[in-house]
Amino acid sequence: MWKAYRKSRDILDVRLYLRRYPHGAHRADAQAALVAHERRVQQAAEARELERAEELAWARASSADQMNAYADYKRAYPQGRHVGEADRRIAALAARERESEAAAQQREAARQDELDWARASSADQPEAYEAYLRVHAAGAHAGEARARIDDLKRLAAEWKAIETGQSFDALAAFIGRAGRSQIAAVAQSRMVLLERREAEAFERAEQDRLLDGYRRFAKDWSDGPNHDNSRQRIAELEAIEREWAGLRTSEDVGKLEAFIARHGWSEFGALATERVIGIKRGQAPARQDDAVAILGADALLAEIDRKTLTLAGDGGTITFDTKAKPAFRGKLEAGFWKSVSLGAIKHKGVFVAEAKVGKAKRRFEGLAGIFESGVDKSSYLFLMQIVGNEKSVADIDKKDRLFASVQIAKDPHGLTCIGTRWASLLGEKEPEKIAGRCEVSGAPR
Repeated sequence: MWKAYRKSRDILDVRLYLRRYPHGAHRADAQAALVAHERRVQQAAEARELERAEELAWARASSADQMNAYADYKRAYPQGRHVGEADRRIAALAARERESEAAAQQREAARQDELDWARASSADQPEAYEAYLRVHAAGAHAGEARARIDDLKRLAAEWKAIETGQSFDALAAFIGRAGRSQIAAVAQSRMVLLERREAEAFERAEQDRLLDGYRRFAKDWSDGPNHDNSRQRIAELEAIEREWAGLRTSEDVGKLEAFIARHGWSEFGALATERVIGIKRGQAPARQDDAVAILGADALLAEIDRKTLTLAGDGGTITFDTKAKPAFRGKLEAGFWKSVSLGAIKHKGVFVAEAKVGKAKRRFEGLAGIFESGVDKSSYLFLMQIVGNEKSVADIDKKDRLFASVQIAKDPHGLTCIGTRWASLLGEKEPEKIAGRCEVSGAPR
């Protein structure tokens, strides 16, 4: 029986031997074989358990597919069946992680590039683009930044050449080239300013309606929105000037008044009015219902008292007021008018004036009176500046001051001022004569 076991090595034969021969000669050998068998069975079971646990660990690591999961597997099973594969997966994952980090860095660099470019584009200044290039010399927009720097520097040089000028055509062309740049916004603001100034200049010319004023406007604003309008006014006034040239020395009041009826609004109409007044004063007393006549004292008072008289051309103003009582009026008025031999004074008052004297525009005040001729009942306004520190009439003759006189003629077109400009009382030159359209408006300022 024992021989059969040794021949088959079947543990069942050992068990059968021990059952039949519990005290057989090979009892010890049989028991030792049984113990060895059981040990082998136990070891095999343990090996299977270890293999199962390793496979479970590997399955978990494979499922996670992370470097730390594979590292945990290797620490638990340094000699495991899947160590080689774990190393390969760790290497692959590490490479992937490096690639991912590199890609993330590239994405972040690209994002920062776009952010910095957006800031530079928004500022749209050479300094902003240069700041971008210092950080992104090889950036996605480096070429565009360098080109924009060149464009902006060129535009800055062009702008410097025209920024103080007033050419609409040059400014419009520059704005077209400047595109979206900030300097284009500056140029647009300049255009708005020029349009306002040009409109104001044309409005002043329209108010004065003087040939020289329109000519200055046309020269100063040669390509402005109102240039064609100014040329039209110039052509109209030049035609009137040519017609006036044929009447300048005429004694024919009828022709002169017909000229005034057509062109009395113009400076040449004012000159014709002055000539008619001169002729009429040598013929007979003026009537207030004449087509062209100097206003009498009462009519003049009604026209200008407590109102502002504005002279066309120089823009000077005179406000005559019979009611105002500044301090100097009480001290000087009675004695001053008594000392002045200018004819019959009909109305007394004071004035405030603004006028260009020399090169400066001045504001001054003084005594004013309306005198009326006993011959033709024509009147004029006489004005004498009062400095303010005079204590008596004698002080007036001691210091230089300004004076002027104004007659006002009325015709179908309105009023014409005839008289003298402001002149020095102690000066040697005769006061400059004036004749021009004037307007009365408002209340005293």
